[in-house]
This record gives sequence, C-alpha cells and structure tokens, in this order.
Amino acid sequence: MNDFAQWLGYGVMAAAALALLALVLFVLSYICVRSVNKWIKAMMYAYDLNTLRKTMRQLEAEGKVKRKEVMP
Repeated sequence: MNDFAQWLGYGVMAAAALALLALVLFVLSYICVRSVNKWIKAMMYAYDLNTLRKTMRQLEAEGKVKRKEVMP
C-alpha cells in the first residue's frame, strides 16, 4: 500500500510540474507575442507615416496641395 501511495504522490508531483511548465511557457509565449505585436504596429505606423509624407511631398511638387505653415 505504501508503494502505491508513493507512486501516486510521484504522479501527482509530475502532473503538477508539467502543468506549471505549461503555464510558464504559455505566459512567456503570450509576453513574446504581445511585444512582437507592439513592434509590428510601431513599424506599420512609421511606414504609413513615411508613405503619407512622401505622397504629400509629391502632391506639393505637382501643385495639387499647398503646404500650411505652422505657427510656433
């Protein structure tokens, strides 16, 4: 009976260790995905901003848009 209880205890500890490992891996992967998504959004914003500036410069050069001077 003691052998059975010992193996049962080891099994419970092994299951708990696997569950803890899975939780840690899930949290780490979630943190990585969030940080990569932030980085991608920042890169997309910078690309969109540069594309907008390039388009506005082209339209100004063609005379289709006038630049507003901004007061300091």
